[in-house]
Amino acid sequence: MGNGNLTAKEDISIEDLYNFIRASLVALQPTDGFGEADFTCPICGAQAHIRRNKGEIYNNGDISCQCGYSFHF
Repeated sequence: MGNGNLTAKEDISIEDLYNFIRASLVALQPTDGFGEADFTCPICGAQAHIRRNKGEIYNNGDISCQCGYSFHF
């Protein structure tokens, strides 16, 4: 991960994952934690995006960045 880009063989550290999720949720604070927002990826510095929908039972959405950090929840 020296250049900020991930490959299929690299693992995401717990600290990097925590910082990534935290930055994305901070971006949603003005909208009470739901909706869509752009934020600066704490790993590579590029613009990343979060989408979080409020569900009846479970919330769902996705977070992604061009450096390879992305997941669906």
